[in-house]
Amino acid sequence: PLIVDHDLSEPFRNALALLFRRYNRNRDGVMSRVEFRQFVQDTNGQTPELAFVDSICQHYSGRSSSGMTLPGFCAFFKEQALHEPVEVRDDLAKHGFDKATLRHTVL
Repeated sequence: PLIVDHDLSEPFRNALALLFRRYNRNRDGVMSRVEFRQFVQDTNGQTPELAFVDSICQHYSGRSSSGMTLPGFCAFFKEQALHEPVEVRDDLAKHGFDKATLRHTVL
């Protein structure tokens, strides 16, 4: 499962942490708006407007954030998992994760 006792399951949390580290290229602990935009583009195949990226980052990571934090990234995915669990698994698979186990596989 993606959600256990109203929180992210351990495999889901681990997958998100790995994905976050992959896109947080400068390793500063915040996925910049450019880094998050690249994540969204790689996931959806379309480049989102920066205004959209900024609004998502501010909503999940706070107004003072210059990008997406790991807690914000997890909250973003938790909300999606509650409403669209199949889509979340499909999105993770696009990044090399097994849909069933959420373990990272070689592409």
